[in-house]
Formats: sequence, structure tokens, C-alpha cells
Amino acid sequence: MDQDPESLLRRACAELHRDLRAGRPCRAEDLLEQHYLLAADTDAAVELIYTEFATREQLGQQPTEEEYLQRFPKWRQHLKEQFQVHALVGTTDNHQDTAAETFFPIRNLDGQAGRLFGSYELLEETARGAMGVVYKARQRTLNRIVALKMILAGSHAGRDALLRFRTEAEAIARLQHPNIVQIYEVGDQDGQPYLSLEYVPGGSLAQRLCGVPQPPSLAARHIETLARAIHYAHQQGILHRDLKPANVLLGADGPPKITDFGLAKLVDSKAGQTESGALCGTPCYMAPEQAAGRTTHVGPAVDVYALGAMLYELLTGKPPFQAASLLHILNQVVAHEPVSPERLRPGLPRDLATICMKCLQKEPRQRYASALPGQGTHSGAADRRLGARLEVGQTTTRRGSAPLCPGRRHRSRSVWKHPA
Repeated sequence: MDQDPESLLRRACAELHRDLRAGRPCRAEDLLEQHYLLAADTDAAVELIYTEFATREQLGQQPTEEEYLQRFPKWRQHLKEQFQVHALVGTTDNHQDTAAETFFPIRNLDGQAGRLFGSYELLEETARGAMGVVYKARQRTLNRIVALKMILAGSHAGRDALLRFRTEAEAIARLQHPNIVQIYEVGDQDGQPYLSLEYVPGGSLAQRLCGVPQPPSLAARHIETLARAIHYAHQQGILHRDLKPANVLLGADGPPKITDFGLAKLVDSKAGQTESGALCGTPCYMAPEQAAGRTTHVGPAVDVYALGAMLYELLTGKPPFQAASLLHILNQVVAHEPVSPERLRPGLPRDLATICMKCLQKEPRQRYASALPGQGTHSGAADRRLGARLEVGQTTTRRGSAPLCPGRRHRSRSVWKHPA
């Protein structure tokens, strides 16, 4: 167990967080000396050091960046980048508390296929993220296969983690759509909150991609399907805010389904709202306004951007922006233009490339006004033509023909699922 670096990092961060909050002396140096695997991994070492910094800041101790740069000269440059990101997103918010809580593993569940959990039999772990873990399970009372999602912190989960979990449940419960994963049950077993969700057997779009460009017609069909699903969610007052290939599930032979509304924002509720300056999303698919922390007036345009980022990856095999560090990715998202997919893959249908780049505009008002393909054009006929082009991935018009929406035309190891 101790040879698993990720589990070791979780335990070390949890120990550091607990001891500091309890007033017990605990230093990152001591843990790095104790666990050579963490000291040998730059990303893990920086995350552990940053956990100490963030926890101390949260406790009102006012640690300085210079102190940490002097204490850890080996990782000086990486820490400087981490502190730059810290400054970009503002002062420590509630995420630091709940992030530290996620280092507690779910007790007595990991690696025990066949274990009973209430009315469910856990069959296998299928996914694990920053905040939760998902099991393939059998609901014994109905003899059906489900996806059982739990909070990683288990019974240790804090108020914010529980609030986000409830927000996710409420968001999915509002959405009855064939391309959005459905919810069956919300429950609590021995203090462990869980969601029972529709099980989709084909894995995620991220697993299917693996850096391989897809046929334009398939890319167009997938994005057209996902765009209609997310437009429906917007109509119900829900923003996803973390659309990416890992959050799109594929049936054995069926169409894609959107999952993981853990960062969703309910427009008519205070639940799920992000404090100004807090990052929310995944950097490679994050809209510029999210990457810059301008979250006060985030709207449907963030999901439109993410759809464009996914279309880009489907067409080229990689997301619009990639870099060696999170800070560099965020800077690229905010300040740089993506390379046109046509340059990376000559011969792509021109309409698809145009649609993709339109979604990736820096200014929200310059993207499509709606996730529904063709919404915001000046005529219903144009809407229908655009939808048809998305379905077949063909091009019949010149670049820059009739505008697709009103307005002028303009040109990881830290966990970055910052909660709402």
C-alpha cells in the first residue's frame, strides 16, 4: 500500500492538514524525509508543500512565499509557479478545507469487489476523481447494474463537499434527457453519502480518444449530440462548468451521455455558486473567464467554449492548449489564440474548423449565443443547415459566410477541480 505514490500523497497531506489544524507541530520537510517516494516526485513534493502553505494561510498564520522558497530551494521554480497560480485565483477559499478532506480514503471499501453496501453489491471501481469515486454496482432489490458515486472523504466530508454533492444530485434530478446520465437514488449508508446513477458500459470519451484524431463526421455527430443535451440543461437553469472528454460516457453502441455535474451551477439557486476569483473546471477545457477567475457572471458561454475544446480534440487528437505546468496552461487559455485545427490536420471540413474556432473565442459574447447548433443565426433555414452540417461533418460554404450568431467577428499534478 505504501508503494502507491498517490495513496501515499493523500495520507501525507491528510496528516499534515490534521496536525496543523490540531495545533501539533508538523512540517512538510519531515514528511518528505520520511517518504522518499514523495521527495522523488516533484509534483507530489510541491503539492505536499503547498498543502502546508494553504493550511497555514487558512489558519490565519500569514505564511510568506519567500519563506517556502528558502526552505525548499530544490523545488524553488515549481513553487514560484504554484504561488503564481495561487495569486491568480485569489486568497485561499473553502476549497482548501474540502480538498484536504478528500485525502481521507473511503473506509473499508477500496479494492473489495463483491462487498455489500446497503442494498448494493460493489463490483468494481470504475472512476476516481478529485472529490469522488464511482463503483460499478448491482442494486440487489431491483437486480440492475448502476454506477454508485461516493464522496472520497466519506463520513469525514465537510459542509462544502456535502453541499456540492447535493447540488450535483439536484442538478441531475432536474434533467431527463437521453444524452445525460440519469439518477436513480440519493442516499446515505452509515454516514457515507451516495448517488445511484445510470451505468454506461462503454467507458469515457477520454479513454476512447487516447490522442487519436477522430473522423470529422464522428466528431460532428458527437458534438452535435452533446450540444443539444447541454442546451437542454441550460434551459432547465443548469450550467455544467466542467465539460470534457472524461465527463462524457459512451454506451456500447449508443450515443454519448454527459455525466459528473459535481461543479454544476444552478442558476436559480445559491448552491453551486463560485466565489469570485475561485477557479472552477479543468484547465485544458476551461473558458478564459474561468481561467482568469472572472466567475461572477459565468453563463452558458463557458459550456459552449468547452464544447469547442472537445470538438478541437476530436478533430486534432489534443486539446487547444497544452503546457508543462498548470500556470502555463491557464496563461495560454487567457492570453493566446489556439492554432487552427486545419493547420494541425489539413483537409478538415472548413465548416467544422470554423465552428470550432467560433466556440473558442476569448470573449463570451463572441461565441455562439446558445449551445444548440445554429441558435442565434438570423434565419431558421440557416439554423437547419448548420445542424445538418454538424451531423455529416461536410462543408458547402465559404469561411466567413453568414454569421453563426449576432455580433462582430473577432479573430496535470495539482488538482484543479476547484469547487463551486
